[in-house]
Amino acid sequence: MKNKKLVLFDFFGVICCEISPGWLAMRFEKEKAMTIKNSIVGSADKGEISEREMFERLAKVTGVAPDVILKEWLDIAKIDKGVLSIIDELRDRGYAVGLLSNAPPDFEERLLDRDDLYHYFDAMFISSVRKLAKPDPAFFNLALNEMGYKAEDAIFIDDNPVNIKASNEIGIDAILFTSAEQLREDLKPILAD
Repeated sequence: MKNKKLVLFDFFGVICCEISPGWLAMRFEKEKAMTIKNSIVGSADKGEISEREMFERLAKVTGVAPDVILKEWLDIAKIDKGVLSIIDELRDRGYAVGLLSNAPPDFEERLLDRDDLYHYFDAMFISSVRKLAKPDPAFFNLALNEMGYKAEDAIFIDDNPVNIKASNEIGIDAILFTSAEQLREDLKPILAD
């Protein structure tokens, strides 16, 4: 792990808590909630529909007004300060840090603005902006190419095993995130330098 130069972070489920899965789970049984997430939120993540259209479609299936959904999502969104502390340490040690996130248009930017998070990243790759989403290898390769690194130079951190597998398949070492404490332990070889 010592030869790594770039650390790529997922946003939802790592830096910020997950939002849509829990919000949908409060309204639907598990299978229906997952179907809605994959179809409506998934379309927004890929940039196929706007944030407004996503909230309007969610309103149709839940009966909750679009503006209320936005407010509820923003209220749910909590940033993990432990992860931000790790990012600060990585940057202090000279590592490049990138954000590689599946997110609806505008919504993630609201959180990045609200919580003043832009300065944590050397580059940001948001799926709805790039019209690519994890686990597509092209999304990982886009980040590597634009940041000027090879797969073997990078570590990827995500809470989704499917995305971890995809990054491994193109040669990026990955850490399955469960908590800031676990991440700190897994990064100990490079944080201890």
